[in-house]
Amino acid sequence: MKNNIIIKLDRDSVCMGDDCFSHAEEKEYDKSVTIAYVLEEITHYVPSMYNVVWTISSPDDLVGFIITDNQGNAEIELNIQNKEIVKLFSSETGVELHCRYYHQSSFSWTDGKTGEYIEKYKECGTLIDKVKMHCLDF
Repeated sequence: MKNNIIIKLDRDSVCMGDDCFSHAEEKEYDKSVTIAYVLEEITHYVPSMYNVVWTISSPDDLVGFIITDNQGNAEIELNIQNKEIVKLFSSETGVELHCRYYHQSSFSWTDGKTGEYIEKYKECGTLIDKVKMHCLDF
């Protein structure tokens, strides 16, 4: 355990019934692994979905994104520098990461009162751009 760090993962529920049980998991990694490695591992933790973006956040930072295409293939994009985990987070024993997903309809809806179609961040051409703009707003 001395050279290891615990990553505490949790994620959003993705459909009805998915929230019946906790998604919290703990994974143990060598302190020398990079955050990119951890995000690659998280691609196997989050449900396989098409055309979504998962944000991966610590309590203090937006760490990165998992971006899936229309065939469910995932790629990662870091929002922080790719360093060893122990150099990125203040705790040497554990890190909490939360995974939240977004899809195209996260940014468009029909107003229930007026019937008007609302599209947030319509100036952004891609879903990842909309997610990044949304994250900047918070």
